[in-house]
Amino acid sequence: MRFVRVSKNGFGRLELLLVLSIVAITFQLFPSLWFDTLWVIDVRNWSRAAWLCVSMGVLLTLVGIRFGPDLMDEWRQRRERLAKEREKRDKQQALAEQRKLFERLREARKRQLF
Repeated sequence: MRFVRVSKNGFGRLELLLVLSIVAITFQLFPSLWFDTLWVIDVRNWSRAAWLCVSMGVLLTLVGIRFGPDLMDEWRQRRERLAKEREKRDKQQALAEQRKLFERLREARKRQLF
């Protein structure tokens, strides 16, 4: 049996072909949907509210593109810093417990000798 190697780009193409085939089947099953879709896409038919929504969507997308990577980097750095602090606190707690254990052992040895 021979396996076919597919790169990441190959999967993207397969997904795109799958979506296109689903869209084509949908338009074949519901022909009137094609004309309704064309009417919706035609910007001459858009209301002011639709223009406002599209404009806000574009604006939010641009803001996300501009500030998104910086926010993701800060979030990742914060998570790493918190993980290091948590690890440090856990180590300190383990050391404190170990010191208490050694102290109890020392006290027990003192009692045994005398």
